[in-house]
Amino acid sequence: MFGSKCLVALEPSNCSKLKKNPIFVGNKEFLQEPFLDRTAVVELIRNFPQNLWIVEGLEKLDLSYTAIEELPSSIEQLTKLTSLTLRYCINLVCLPRAICSLKLLNSLDLFGCLKFENLPENIGNMEGLELFNLCWTSIKEVPSSIVLLKNLKQLHIRGWNLSEFYTRSASLECYDPLQTSLFSLPTSPAPWNILLPSFLYYSLPTRLVPLGFLLPSLSGLQCLTYLRLSDCDLLSIPNDFGCLSSLAHLNLSGNNFVSLPESISQLSKLQTLLLEGCKRLQSLESIPPTIDSVIANNCTSLERFLDLQFHLFKSNHSHLNFQCLNCFKLVDNIQSISNMIQGQSVQLPRILDIIIPGGEIPKGFSPVGWCDNIQVPNCGYQFLMGIMLCFVFVLNQWRPFSRDFQLTCLFEVNGVTVRSPVRSFFKLNYAMAESPHLWLLYLPPLCGEFAIKTISDNVKVMKKGFNLVYKQHAL
Repeated sequence: MFGSKCLVALEPSNCSKLKKNPIFVGNKEFLQEPFLDRTAVVELIRNFPQNLWIVEGLEKLDLSYTAIEELPSSIEQLTKLTSLTLRYCINLVCLPRAICSLKLLNSLDLFGCLKFENLPENIGNMEGLELFNLCWTSIKEVPSSIVLLKNLKQLHIRGWNLSEFYTRSASLECYDPLQTSLFSLPTSPAPWNILLPSFLYYSLPTRLVPLGFLLPSLSGLQCLTYLRLSDCDLLSIPNDFGCLSSLAHLNLSGNNFVSLPESISQLSKLQTLLLEGCKRLQSLESIPPTIDSVIANNCTSLERFLDLQFHLFKSNHSHLNFQCLNCFKLVDNIQSISNMIQGQSVQLPRILDIIIPGGEIPKGFSPVGWCDNIQVPNCGYQFLMGIMLCFVFVLNQWRPFSRDFQLTCLFEVNGVTVRSPVRSFFKLNYAMAESPHLWLLYLPPLCGEFAIKTISDNVKVMKKGFNLVYKQHAL
């Protein structure tokens, strides 16, 4: 029982002998942030304290990792609440309609509520909502009223299945909720391979339900800057995506659509597009020229690369990154990529960074030995636009559980670094790369003689080569 008017924060974490929920009485306008997450109690919290609404000044409420089953309708009395976090509340299946009356609520986080299935139909009434996280829930559709969330800036939705929760000896807390990987594994794990803590794992449904997801129109979400709809079994992408005028980051990984809608070309602020594991995707058409990064690793049906003439040669780009690991149908594009960059009369981006399948240095590149330097001639230097480097690499097999990789290129003259290192980071969330790949790198020119070196603890570079890129009228 708490009655102090000066109480501002309450955090009963790691209280192993706590048996009952706190009872809030009196005038609690000063209590703003009670944190009840990760509290080890003899009887886990199963019901939201019915009188918590008395805490009139409550602004942030975190009930993560508790066994709460429902929220009472009296939550509507928390009129000053701005943030509600319910991560890994695995017994929570729905929210009361009354929660939608909280006009000041700007963050609602349900990540890891594995049994959560239904949103209130009036979810669109939460006009102050800016961040909505539904990753790792069992939700199958979003009410059409979501289009009324005019201030929504981030929407995260991601499906799940049992195979994700074992094979690596780590806890869920280690994972970035927006980047957690999917594994194709058997559905009957050995006890020592379970990723989840036992109290979570054995509470999961024993029968898997297809992930199919029904997506309503999102055309009214004009403030949306980050949209994640990954592993939702989407067979198509609505054409009204082009109405999301503020969208800068779009993650559609792990879905089953064959093509992107033409309207995606209207996303004039789009910078990052994630398409990892979209195994039926065949082409990267209609992508707007504003894009800085396209991650299409494990898109195994991908046949056509980006139109480089349209996307790459824009002077306002500084670093362009395109990743297509395990996209083996793109092999025929390797030479065309190199040829297209050669002989341009327009300004190229400062750094162009491409990873595609391939085991040989493309034609036109000069091989570079491990101890050899690259010599850039002074004659004709005024016509030189840049230099293209090519590295053939494979992943080190002695780190089978690694999903994060990095390639680093260094430039040295007489052992002294003469330019900032160029790094390329990539993840393989849906399948490992067992075949060689090419890292193509375009950079502004260096004059004279210099050495290129690569550094990585989980990638092995097998071959390297270079090609000087001249302006069109110099060819």
